[in-house]
Amino acid sequence: MTEPSATDIRTAGLALMVAHGGWKQIGPVRGQVAKVGAFVLWHWTPFGIGARSLDEARQIKRDMRRWGVTPPVERAYGLEIWWRLLGKVACLEWDNTDPPDPIVLRPGPWQHDLLRLVETGGIEKRDPGF
Repeated sequence: MTEPSATDIRTAGLALMVAHGGWKQIGPVRGQVAKVGAFVLWHWTPFGIGARSLDEARQIKRDMRRWGVTPPVERAYGLEIWWRLLGKVACLEWDNTDPPDPIVLRPGPWQHDLLRLVETGGIEKRDPGF
């Protein structure tokens, strides 16, 4: 079985976010959070730091650096995935036209579990013997 690509993981994570996510303030960033099965997902956009456009988000980040504050994210969009058995298993960041950069990507069974959750609509199927 081949390992899913960073793009596959982003697509699956965002599909779960659309179906199960809600907005939440985390530090200086407002993003979407979803708790689905064994996963917690966090997705941020340039608008989560108070920007009304991608250009404004870039300007806010430049201003933050000038003031000596580290911006919450380097790229415009991001997705973090946490799995209850391993903690943070993925952090992907991307811009409008780029494929995702895997900042953190720990291979493991969670990757196929995530894709399976999308196939089942976010409902984990449990063996009755558990």
